[in-house]
Formats: sequence, structure tokens, C-alpha cells
Amino acid sequence: MKIKKKNNLQIEEYKYAVNHIINDKLYDVLCIEYGWYRIINELGEPALFPSIAFNIIDNTLPNNWIVQESTEEEYEHDDDAGNSIAYFGPKDFLISSCFFENYFDNCKTEVLVLFKYLLKKQEYKFLHCNLEQKPW
Repeated sequence: MKIKKKNNLQIEEYKYAVNHIINDKLYDVLCIEYGWYRIINELGEPALFPSIAFNIIDNTLPNNWIVQESTEEEYEHDDDAGNSIAYFGPKDFLISSCFFENYFDNCKTEVLVLFKYLLKKQEYKFLHCNLEQKPW
């Protein structure tokens, strides 16, 4: 799935949320979490962005994506449209319930899983993580 930031974003509350994104640049969606897109931003981080801030350029979804619905405890976090889908993306990122939080905490497993995933897609050069200075 490929997206571009809307050039004429009119919703004031979302303007701050699209920092580190370039207008007219095509971004690959890593996954969708509660209706928000996770992409690699210009800082090289796998960051979440509100879907309302983007136009879908190519809605082709990878074959390896799966759907995970919200549990009752997560229900309060459903997206603005009332959907109960908590996660839509690669199974690779479901190895832990807090995959990206663990990634940002430099947990070895999550860092390597994301790096290998991006390596397969040849997008590893965008990832901001220094594997030479291993945190483990």
C-alpha cells in the first residue's frame, strides 16, 4: 500500500502530526494500527500518522498482511469510524503485543525483525537504527 501526504491538509489538529513527512513523496505503509498508518518517516523511524492526512496512491495490500481485531479491553481505542480492527499488516510484527514500543526500546528481537522485514523490501537504508551499536 502506497500513500502520499495531502498537500492541502485543512484539519488543524492533524497538521502537527505530519512532521517529518515530505509532500508528494510516496511512502510504503508498514501496517495500519487503529486506522493510523505506520510508515518510515524522514527521520528513519517507523512512526504512526493519521490516515486522514494522506491520499492512497496504490491500495494493493501485500499477501502476507493479516487482520487482528480489538479485544474488549482495547475497544476504547477503536478508530474514529468505530472499526474494531486493531492491526492490519504483516504477521512479523505480531511477535509481541507491543512490537513497536519494544523496537523503540531497542529490544534485540524487534529491531532485528523490523530490519529483516525492511531488508526483504529493500527499504533498510531508511531505517534509523545503528546495528553496530547493539543495545543488547
